[in-house]
Amino acid sequence: MRFIFAIFLFGVTTLFAGSVRIMNDSPFPLQAEIIASDGSHKGKLSIAPQQQTTWQDSSSGAAVWSQTPYTVIFTCKNGKQFGVLSGVQQGATVTALSSSGDRYCEPPKKNEGQKQSSQKEDQASPFAPSSPFENEPPGSVGPADPSSSPGDPIWGPP
Repeated sequence: MRFIFAIFLFGVTTLFAGSVRIMNDSPFPLQAEIIASDGSHKGKLSIAPQQQTTWQDSSSGAAVWSQTPYTVIFTCKNGKQFGVLSGVQQGATVTALSSSGDRYCEPPKKNEGQKQSSQKEDQASPFAPSSPFENEPPGSVGPADPSSSPGDPIWGPP
């Protein structure tokens, strides 16, 4: 009988634990800060792009005042606010792009070494007009180009 009561008591206390599933559906790495309705900071999580995590507060059953609804504040790596979600109930799933705010993070600035390597990559871009054949103008299809090859203008199989 005592064993059943202990299991029941454990189950009841876990019912009062607040949890929120947080999904970062943005292309930016974000931090999510969870704030209770009384203004107390409950936790802070780092979430990679296109990942999710579950925040759980095991101490919310011991609170004198209600801890919900929560407010989730998403911030960028540089500290700029990404967005805010208020009115989040326990057990809810929230996404970063459903928050209100800018929902944008500045990309990290490149230093000189990265700029030079990116310029080399830009020159070798598949969208840049280039020719794989030496001494051929850009856009040429090579030696089989009928406008630049000498001989019979009607070439090819019959």
